[in-house]
Amino acid sequence: MLKDTLKQVFRRVALSTPDIKYIRAIPTQVLWKIHNRLRLGGGIVEVEGFRMYLDPTEYADGLFWFAPHQYDKLERRFVLGQVPADTGGWFVDLGANIGFISLWLATRFPNARVLAVEAFPRTYEKLVENIRLNQIRNIVPVQVGVLDTYGKLPFYYPVYRGNASLVKEVCEATHQHIQEVVEVDVVPLYELFQQHAIEQCHLVKLDIEGAEERVIQRFFHCAPERAYPRIVWAEHLHSPHLTEILEPYGYTQRLHTHMNALFERVDAEARRSP
Repeated sequence: MLKDTLKQVFRRVALSTPDIKYIRAIPTQVLWKIHNRLRLGGGIVEVEGFRMYLDPTEYADGLFWFAPHQYDKLERRFVLGQVPADTGGWFVDLGANIGFISLWLATRFPNARVLAVEAFPRTYEKLVENIRLNQIRNIVPVQVGVLDTYGKLPFYYPVYRGNASLVKEVCEATHQHIQEVVEVDVVPLYELFQQHAIEQCHLVKLDIEGAEERVIQRFFHCAPERAYPRIVWAEHLHSPHLTEILEPYGYTQRLHTHMNALFERVDAEARRSP
C-alpha cells in the first residue's frame, strides 16, 4: 500500500513540475532515481492522452512515466503544426519501441494510419500490448528490421531497450553489455511501402540506432517520387550526413534538437514556382 501511494505521489509531482530550466530536470534526475531505488515498480498509466504499460527501470519507460510531456516535445509540436489533424494517409514509425510515438500519432491523427515497425521480439510484444490496451485500430504493427537489404541479420540487445540495434558498433559505443543477440528478418523501407500500398505518407520517423542513413539512401534510390514522405524525422546521433543525403530530393531541415533532425519536403511544383 505504501509503495503504491509513493508511486502515485512521485508521478503526480513529476507531471506537475513546471517547464523551467533546471527545475524541469527534477522528475528524471531525482524522482526517477528514488523511485527505482525504492523498487516501486511500474504498471499501466495515462500518458499524453493514452495508456501504456511501463517499467520505469527501463530508460525510455522512465521518461514516459515521469516526463512524457517533455519527450520529443519540439518534434511533436512541429508535426502538429505541419499536418492537419483530419488528414488521411500514413505515418511510418521505424524503431517504434513500445509505441509512444505511434500511439501519439494515432490519437492525434485518427483518420490516418500508423505503420509501427519494431524488430526485437519482446519489444514488439510490448508494442502490441500497448496498442491493445487502448483499443486503437489505426496502428498497423509489423515485426521486422529495416535496413538497405533483405535477409536475416543479428539484432543486438544491450542493457537498455532503446539502444537495441542491427548495428553492433552502436551498441558497443554505449558501453553497455550486449545481453542478447537474436536473428531477425530485415527488409528495405520501400518494401514496406509496397506491402502496405503506402503512397500518401506524411512522415517517416527513423529511430533505428545507426541504420538511419543506410535506410534513407536505399529508399530514395528505389521509391518513386509519389511515395516520398512530406517529413523525415531522424535521430542524428549516429547519422551525420542526413542533410547531404536528403537535400537532393527537395528536403530542407526545419528543426534540429539534441536528438533528432526534422526535414520537410516541398513538392516539385511548389519548388518550380517563383
